Amino acid sequence: MDASTITVSQRLSAWSARQSRRARLLLQWSRTGQLRVQLRHSWRARRSRLAQPPRPHLPSLIETGEPSDICIRRDARPVVSVIIPTHGKVDYTLRCLASIAASPPHAAVEVIVVDDATPDGSTECLAGIPGIRLIINQRSFGVCCIFRRIKSVT
Repeated sequence: MDASTITVSQRLSAWSARQSRRARLLLQWSRTGQLRVQLRHSWRARRSRLAQPPRPHLPSLIETGEPSDICIRRDARPVVSVIIPTHGKVDYTLRCLASIAASPPHAAVEVIVVDDATPDGSTECLAGIPGIRLIINQRSFGVCCIFRRIKSVT
């Protein structure tokens, strides 16, 4: 037997199991008088699935992020705090911030970037980005401790 035969037999087995479950449910629903109600629910769900508009095309991933191009709106009374812990991966952090700036949320948010003692000091470029709160730790605490400490700040 080759790999394609196994795959076909596995698919056939899964299909058979689904059909068996459907048959058992139909038998149970017809015995208990629930068949009409269950069919009405499934038809309603199918109509709503078919009536939904197609999802919009998602933008491509942001490949680079320049600190001078990023501007994030900062609200005085935020409802949501977005906490971004970072440790030496400034390019990922810049792309994350560029993504937030490219599609701003509808709720009032504050963006907090926490540097967990990056040894090379590369997070200094984040200080020039308007709209974020940058917290730089002098020693490494770890992600769990960062979130506990930020909870007292927000």
